[in-house]
Amino acid sequence: MLLAFSLCFWAVAHFYGRRPLDVGQSNVPQSDPGMTNTGPLFDGDMYAAMPQIETPHPTYAEDMMRAQSAKTWVRVIFEKESQPQFADLIKSALEKQWKSDLGYQLVFGESQGPIEDAATAVTYRMAVRTHSQQYQITEEPNKRLLFSSVDLKVNSRVNAGNQNLAQSFPGGMNRNPVPTSWDHLEFACEDPLPQSFKFHAGQLETINRRQLGILYQDFWRKLAEIPAFCFFPDRDFDYIRDLYAWPTPGGAYNPSVDPIEFAQITKALVSNYDQRPINRVYLDAICTHMVVVGATNYVVGISTVLCEWLPHLSEDRRQLLASNLPFANYELMKTLLSHRQGYLLFKTIPEVWNDPGLAGFSRDYWRKNWDSPQLAWMAREFADKLKSAPVYSNSRTAVGQSKPEPVIIILPPRPASAPSNHMASKQPVPARTAAAD
Repeated sequence: MLLAFSLCFWAVAHFYGRRPLDVGQSNVPQSDPGMTNTGPLFDGDMYAAMPQIETPHPTYAEDMMRAQSAKTWVRVIFEKESQPQFADLIKSALEKQWKSDLGYQLVFGESQGPIEDAATAVTYRMAVRTHSQQYQITEEPNKRLLFSSVDLKVNSRVNAGNQNLAQSFPGGMNRNPVPTSWDHLEFACEDPLPQSFKFHAGQLETINRRQLGILYQDFWRKLAEIPAFCFFPDRDFDYIRDLYAWPTPGGAYNPSVDPIEFAQITKALVSNYDQRPINRVYLDAICTHMVVVGATNYVVGISTVLCEWLPHLSEDRRQLLASNLPFANYELMKTLLSHRQGYLLFKTIPEVWNDPGLAGFSRDYWRKNWDSPQLAWMAREFADKLKSAPVYSNSRTAVGQSKPEPVIIILPPRPASAPSNHMASKQPVPARTAAAD
């Protein structure tokens, strides 16, 4: 009797072990008789996550030292929920499309310190995630998850909390990262299963590995579409974008862009601001970089762009100009000061009065324009700066109005041997005596 019972139990188990199980989404009618997808099996941990790597905590000096190099780093960080083997595919594809001749370096992983993080030129945070569909096995309460898609999300913004740290690092972080050809890498690959199908017991892992293997291959083919790395991918900047990376550290200092052509390009793009406002942002970034690295051959094109900063001059731009007064032998500042709104720079950047290369130019500018209503405030605020020579009235008197009092500037006595053409003394001088009719 015991033997008969054992034989019955074996027969039932054998029957149900070979019987296909019905799998389908909840409340979805059966439609497909079986699996149709075929492909390579995924090799590795299907549910792995990125390993958590403890970065050392550098000293302030070490952090500053690394930050010096980070100014020319393009950093890629994979979020912890990323699938490691898919992340390796992305890393290989990025390395293949990297342009090393720009003078920038492609690095992977978190910064070791906050200043290094803030100083990094461009930071990408990427997340590559697998997604599953939920299936209900017939006559079983438990549900199963089967892989159906994978996607890549990219965030190129640096954490706002690090922006203040950049102020403690001279020449630090570009708080509004410039656009690159990698800013829009987001895409997805899908390989959905039928709404319902049958499989034998023990095949669940094989199905999942086949699904993930298919997605792995599709994802790799999709990564072949990643473009080569460059700044300013807009076609308007095809000819001048490499100026943003000029000069490369320790490398070439002679970019292939002719200064005259650069001036023509900037003039055309500036005149097209209304139609394409983004050109202003891009050109500002390029010309700011060129001022910092001393690209004096391009002063005409740079001046064309920087004149557009007037009259509204932000604090960071004011600091840039004040720190680079001698750029191109003062040609840039002289151009800006001569602009129709340039007189505002005398108040915004008072350093122009004290710099020996601009002091004389500043006084000459005022002498030529002193009677302009826009410059009346200069006579009051910079009286001590304007005592290098007397200024005479232009005698433009309206009929029926009294003649205005001339401006008299008291000069220190000159050496006896030096001839003087100016009429001035330490004693009060009657107006009609000092002024020419």
